[in-house]
Amino acid sequence: MAKWTDLKSTSKLFFESYKFPELAPPILTKPKKDLNDCRVAIVTTAGLHLHSDKAFSRNFWASDCSYRTIPVEARLKDLSISHHSGEFDKTGIRKDLNVVYPIDRLLELVSQVSGVKLNCLLRQFEFAALELVDFSS
Repeated sequence: MAKWTDLKSTSKLFFESYKFPELAPPILTKPKKDLNDCRVAIVTTAGLHLHSDKAFSRNFWASDCSYRTIPVEARLKDLSISHHSGEFDKTGIRKDLNVVYPIDRLLELVSQVSGVKLNCLLRQFEFAALELVDFSS
């Protein structure tokens, strides 16, 4: 994670003026279906994609809202990271992909639950988490 002293002045201005929303704790509920009838998706905004996929746009102002799908069997050696931000430290991801894409933890969970099959994992969705920010107001 970037330190405050590492940030560019424009980033500091953004963080100082951004109105972060107050978020309520998540509401957790038990599934109404059997786990074998459920589907699980990992949604992450780390900008991950297969080497063969088109990278996410580097143009912040273009606000790349596209997504990529990642097969369940993909691992770090199969992926590129195209999240473009000076504040986005990729060191942890390069050491352990599960930091942003917890596929191994999910597979461990599936293996521990009796009767749950891997077919609950069809696709993983990946975004770059870029949005247009208006600094004029």
